[in-house]
Amino acid sequence: FRRVLFRSGSNMIDTHVHITPASASAIHHGITLNEYTAVAKTAGISKAYAFLNPFISGFLCPHSPNHKVGITLGQRNNECVIKCIDCGCTIYRGVDLFYSNNITLANECSKSSLPIQPIAFLATPYIQLNARILEYEKTGLFAGYKLHPTICRQSPTDIPQLSCNRPIIIHSGVGCYENPEYAIQFARSYAGPVIIAHCARFNKIVLNLAREMDNVWIDTSPFTFLWNLYKTKPHRLYLEESQQFSTPKELFYNMLEIVGEDKVVFASDAPFGNLTKETEFIKSLALTPTQYRKITYQNAINIF
Repeated sequence: FRRVLFRSGSNMIDTHVHITPASASAIHHGITLNEYTAVAKTAGISKAYAFLNPFISGFLCPHSPNHKVGITLGQRNNECVIKCIDCGCTIYRGVDLFYSNNITLANECSKSSLPIQPIAFLATPYIQLNARILEYEKTGLFAGYKLHPTICRQSPTDIPQLSCNRPIIIHSGVGCYENPEYAIQFARSYAGPVIIAHCARFNKIVLNLAREMDNVWIDTSPFTFLWNLYKTKPHRLYLEESQQFSTPKELFYNMLEIVGEDKVVFASDAPFGNLTKETEFIKSLALTPTQYRKITYQNAINIF
């Protein structure tokens, strides 16, 4: 195969972006749509899929921005309760805090100078998911949905049968709710595409299953950050002790060999990931033209 080490042009699609609406504020890692767009154009991004930064003010613990929070079901009908997991205080009680922010972000995306499709961030107890999705579907604004199991304090295996078939992006990690194997179990009964974020934390079982399942992909967000975890906090990944890598490229090639070029989509996780570093890394890989095309945009087009 002919290898390509440098690409002067680009048609890259970023499938994982966190945006803070102009009407909101974020405790950390806040980036507006305009700020992202400016960097994206320079980096060679031609299209993006964006959802909310979950660390918006009103959602975090007032005692410490480092505290973890979770959403549970209240006693009243359709009531969401946001509590701090660390100190136990109740932060919010009422209707879905994220709904209005999702709508605001969608409206901002419609006016963007860069084609950006909104993804609705589903931060609600799973028993309410179908009702919430129905509300979003009626707007006709969203290309898909994002789920963060730790924020919802539930495993994807607890998700009821959903009434939609739009793409769903699921956060993955090593916490008790976010094992990527749970996302695979959800995907077995879901009618639409499922993207497991953050390279499924390099879980070899998941990568092998994703290769064989018609409706599962993984995203690369943010690969250079994940490499740093490999070097500093390997317990936050699912790599086996026998797997040793000296460079991030070796790690990427290993992952690609397992899951296959048809099952990987480029994603930056901006602003938690550095968009410029992520695009430069992908462009530096010794990929065939076909591999590069599929990973950077064709697979995303097929999904969305």
